[in-house]
Amino acid sequence: MEEDLRARLEREGWQVMHTGWPDFLCVKGNQTIFVEAKTDNGRLSKEQAFVLDHLRKLGLRCYKWTPSNRLEPIGKLLLRKHRGNSLSSYIRNWVDNANGQFHTSELDTDLGITSRQGKSLRRGVLKILCDQGKLKRIHELVGTYRVISKGIDWQS
Repeated sequence: MEEDLRARLEREGWQVMHTGWPDFLCVKGNQTIFVEAKTDNGRLSKEQAFVLDHLRKLGLRCYKWTPSNRLEPIGKLLLRKHRGNSLSSYIRNWVDNANGQFHTSELDTDLGITSRQGKSLRRGVLKILCDQGKLKRIHELVGTYRVISKGIDWQS
């Protein structure tokens, strides 16, 4: 029965994942996080990285837990894999994948931005995007922005 369903969904163009799901779905009030637990030397499998990154792009908070590092945002882990890219390009890509509106704390959490320098760069990139009409700052909600354009040419 499950194989028939899987085959049908794949024929219809769906990518069907049966493996790679996080170890924990954690709910506290109206907060939800996904957590993948690993040993200190454990690495995410290709499937786990795909699923967690997809959930993160949908606006869900995803973490890897290890005994020594505790909870680490998945966005920060994915950044380390692509060291040649600048933080500015990651911010622009994150914004392009955001749905509707977002708060800067979500962006900071996903990308692991904690330093004053990183937050200053984030403010600068968001200001440029607002000046270009690609984002709109929602003044009533401090730190909240609405995406105006999708599929943005980030070279401008």
